[in-house]
Amino acid sequence: MSLSVRRTALLCGVLLFAGSLTLAACSDDDDSPTGPSSTPEEVYIEITATIATVSDTENLLGGDFSVGDEITGYYVYDSTMEDQNALETVGDYPHSTSPYGIFLTCNGVEFKTDENDVSFLVELVDDHGATPRDNYLLRSYNNVPLAADLDVDHISWQLDDDTAQALDSTDLTMEAPVLGDWESVFGLTITGFDPADESTTYMIRAHVTECTLLGGG
Repeated sequence: MSLSVRRTALLCGVLLFAGSLTLAACSDDDDSPTGPSSTPEEVYIEITATIATVSDTENLLGGDFSVGDEITGYYVYDSTMEDQNALETVGDYPHSTSPYGIFLTCNGVEFKTDENDVSFLVELVDDHGATPRDNYLLRSYNNVPLAADLDVDHISWQLDDDTAQALDSTDLTMEAPVLGDWESVFGLTITGFDPADESTTYMIRAHVTECTLLGGG
């Protein structure tokens, strides 16, 4: 599937999620979407990632995910959210309502924020620490279980910059992060466990290769 067609398909899903789907907006002939936001402050960012590590010693995931597999999806946040962190070098923007969160698909399996119990954080770190550094971080704490009744405990994405040049402030913007300005050390991480035995866990770690603004403003 071409990137433009995949984006159109993803956009249709985002519009449906936002409650503003129209047949015209889902046409494959429309390669220039105006954006899926239902309100100006909602910022949708599409990401594509490649799996680098799968840790699943008890085969909870049934071998469905392998190194090299592609993860696609998007995240959405409120660009007008106020910073909840008192530190000048750290901006914390917690979201507790739909449509905010992160929504991913890999090999037909969805890893996504629970729309009915949203706990989603965007954190921006600018020139923080004794040796100043920048960070861009997403965390989704409440997520929909997998079909196999496996919990999705945590979905996160972290970017790091030891040169402290990637960010100019801790303010939220209406732009996608520029991947070339960052290192992906921890990357995109999905963790979970078997509810019958919480010590039995799995982890998928991937690195984002594409990051594009879908809509906002």
